[in-house]
Amino acid sequence: MRIPLPEPAEGELVIDVLAAGLHPRVLSQANGSHYTSTDELPLVPGIDGVGRDADGNLRYFILPDTTLGAMAEQTIIDARLGQAAADVDIDYLWGEPATAAMIAVVTDRTDRGKPLSWVQIGSVAGLTADIPSAALRAARLQIVGSGQGSVPTRDILAELPQIAEAIASGSFTIDTEAVALAEVEQAWGRAYGSNRRIVITSQA
Repeated sequence: MRIPLPEPAEGELVIDVLAAGLHPRVLSQANGSHYTSTDELPLVPGIDGVGRDADGNLRYFILPDTTLGAMAEQTIIDARLGQAAADVDIDYLWGEPATAAMIAVVTDRTDRGKPLSWVQIGSVAGLTADIPSAALRAARLQIVGSGQGSVPTRDILAELPQIAEAIASGSFTIDTEAVALAEVEQAWGRAYGSNRRIVITSQA
């Protein structure tokens, strides 16, 4: 099915998609379980990827809540960047591990008056966490969410150059598998319950 691209608005670009991530966020978006999911169809899955603009520049992009996702030959991105900064603990787990870690961090802080932001990103270990009220009173602790809706897309993009630099330098390794867009149906099932990140590419 061919879905036509709308005209890009001011500050937006049409790019040729080279690769798009097939990860838990995308899976939950497509099956309707993510909190941003809607019943609007047709839906092109995918929220992030790498593309090439009309000038030949490579661009990593993150899309806002949209039915026009990254798993396509082309998509529309916001070319503007923002700025963000924070002294934070990043939590992908939530559940019991978050409760235990938060208590330990608050207890061991030498300066409890120094601001500490607990950024909640994922819920791999549980959808809820029992947070003692004392943890919020005993230290200058702020719990915030980081996801589509709580953080502007351009603020996320502003941090990406440092992430790309760390990956390129070999500071850490990511287990990935490149799969052609034409084979996305077979790759979709393998993405569930796997630690390997599948990246959908425009060609094999």
